[in-house]
Amino acid sequence: MAEGDVREDFVRSQLEPMAEFFIVIHPMCLRDLLERLETEIIRNVLTREKGNVRKAAEILGVKYTTLYFKVKKYGIEPVLFETPRH
Repeated sequence: MAEGDVREDFVRSQLEPMAEFFIVIHPMCLRDLLERLETEIIRNVLTREKGNVRKAAEILGVKYTTLYFKVKKYGIEPVLFETPRH
């Protein structure tokens, strides 16, 4: 399986559970829908990667700077996803 296939499967797994809510139950304009989906996907990947933006960017197939911009744009705080240190 190529790396792109893994990424596509991951994104699909993130989108499918949200699709009914965003499209059927709570319709909204396309721009708002895409921003909301993008925000949720970024949050999910950051949670999975414990706030590591570089690793999240790699998984999502975007440059670090692109993801960093989106994190700032959507007001996401990667530090909130880090595992507490004891």
